[in-house]
Amino acid sequence: MKLSIRTIFVFMMMATVVQSFHMVEHIAQLIQRYTLGFSAAHGILGDLLDLEPVHFTFNLVYLALTTFVWLGFRNLFMEWNMKLAYRMIIFTLGFQSWHFIEHVVKIQQHFTEGCVSCPGILGYFVNPIVLHFAYNLIVFVPFAALAYLFMTRKKSGALKEIN
Repeated sequence: MKLSIRTIFVFMMMATVVQSFHMVEHIAQLIQRYTLGFSAAHGILGDLLDLEPVHFTFNLVYLALTTFVWLGFRNLFMEWNMKLAYRMIIFTLGFQSWHFIEHVVKIQQHFTEGCVSCPGILGYFVNPIVLHFAYNLIVFVPFAALAYLFMTRKKSGALKEIN
């Protein structure tokens, strides 16, 4: 799949924006639970969006956007000699794939057991709020760094195709 640099940039920025919003919700959950002492931490948008189907959808969208970036970028990294960037994309795609599997299990638990904050796989062993904050941070940082790299390369003229 050959995508233009501009298209890859758009997918990367979309992924970064989606995950930025998701990160804000997870940060809010941490603050609500551990700073404010709320027994139920549902993020900024509260019960409205703190539902397994919503988290599942966020993670599916992020996985799809990450996949499109990987598909497009794999044809470009040798041209730019950006092996580290390509490895970051592969790492993010691999880790987000695991994160998505967690959400597949969580949504299955939601529909079969009726739980709201389902444990998933590792949530039985690690606090789910902390676990999913860590998952989201791990897949956010590489793409945020790559988005910054893309923007600085664009400003320097290295990515003239992006306007």
